[in-house]
Amino acid sequence: MFLAHAEFAASHPGVPRILVSELQKAGNRAAKQAVQTLFFQYACRISALVENGKAKGEITSKVDGAQTAVLVLGSIQGLVLQSLMLGQANWVRQQAPGIIAVIKDGLRRK
Repeated sequence: MFLAHAEFAASHPGVPRILVSELQKAGNRAAKQAVQTLFFQYACRISALVENGKAKGEITSKVDGAQTAVLVLGSIQGLVLQSLMLGQANWVRQQAPGIIAVIKDGLRRK
């Protein structure tokens, strides 16, 4: 899921720009609501995957699903923001595998 999200951001570099622009506008605009809904659903899905992994014994019981969702979403957002600053959409694609490897390593039950 993380790599698919990163690939989408790299393949469609205009989308993050539009989203950032819309989120900065005052009011409860339709685009802002759509982004909030998308992120909420994505966070719920990540949290559910973590809880499922914990139930299977694949993920350490100390990990919180909601906090993991914040970490994953923040990591993607950070990659996208840095790629925008660098002017290199492909940078997200290059960095994403290493970032998700670090996250996964932290989740695994040792």
